[in-house]
Amino acid sequence: MQLFELVSPRLFRPLAGPNRAFYAELLLLLWEECRHTADYSISRAEAVSRAEDYFAALAKPLALDADDAGDEAEQPTRDPHTLALGFLLRLRRTGWLEEQPGSYEEEPALAFVPEVAPLLEALEEILNPRVVTYTGKLYKAWQLLQNIGEEKSPYENVLREVASDLEALNKSLRALNASIGHYIDRLTRNRTPQEVLELFDQYEEKVVAAAYHRFKTSDNLFNYRAYLEEELDDCEAEHLPRLALDYARVERCAPGEAAPAVRALIQKLRDSLEEMSTL
Repeated sequence: MQLFELVSPRLFRPLAGPNRAFYAELLLLLWEECRHTADYSISRAEAVSRAEDYFAALAKPLALDADDAGDEAEQPTRDPHTLALGFLLRLRRTGWLEEQPGSYEEEPALAFVPEVAPLLEALEEILNPRVVTYTGKLYKAWQLLQNIGEEKSPYENVLREVASDLEALNKSLRALNASIGHYIDRLTRNRTPQEVLELFDQYEEKVVAAAYHRFKTSDNLFNYRAYLEEELDDCEAEHLPRLALDYARVERCAPGEAAPAVRALIQKLRDSLEEMSTL
């Protein structure tokens, strides 16, 4: 199935038009209110109120986007109510929001279309990257593998969890590694050589030295890697039949396919540890 069979082909129009910055901020503002509700919804009145507060604080004249090729953009306005209704309407028309009719006891609501939730999480992640606890993830993986013999569902509750945690950790390290160059570029742009040298002196003192101290004094990959590899070897040597049985149950595959799949996953975990050491 293709992407635009699941979401509206017009989905990205608000984020590609002249008001893209305001749509992005409004989307994240509403998402913060809706992300923990059962159906990603907020009452229509509350959504309008939140949008009005946003545009009132913005205090900037904006012209509502033309929604289709034949439409004309309206004249700029500062009126928060007009802007709130216009922006919310366009988010509905382009497939971000859907209206839920009210009932005798409940007022009408607006809800995010479920398929856009990962996109909203990605936008939030760009602005506010989550901090992945390096030591915590490794310690959790080690603890899970160490107790795999006592687990009734060793694949579902241990091996799959460890795979997810190590992948998240590597993803975080890759993102950090890739972002360093961009950060340094932004930091040094339009600065004199002397200013750049002063910045790097501060960076070495406040960041590098502190990181080196943490590296030497806290548990990290090099403390845990040997233990994790031993536990993975033990999984393959001692627990493979139980892991394969649980894998077949969870993934609904033939028993004959389960053991090779578990071996492949164990090797993938070894590869993840190897990759981690290079990041």
